[in-house]
Amino acid sequence: MQSISNLVDACNLLIDGKIDIKEFQSRLITLVLPDNFFELKKYLFQVDNELEEIVYCELEEDHYNCASVIAQNILIKLQDYTIL
Repeated sequence: MQSISNLVDACNLLIDGKIDIKEFQSRLITLVLPDNFFELKKYLFQVDNELEEIVYCELEEDHYNCASVIAQNILIKLQDYTIL
């Protein structure tokens, strides 16, 4: 499934430091998931809110570390779906 692959790619790119938090957030909010992934959509909505909080409430030098934790949590969540 291409959308899940794109999500995994975005997480890995952020973790590798190849994209910043704003690019990561942009990729997440433009991701199109099938309707049967309701719980994952709900989770990604919460993630978007967490990323917003990081962007506006954390020091810029902490953005990478905070966002990396979120990206790793997304990858773990995807394992719960047995997608990876």
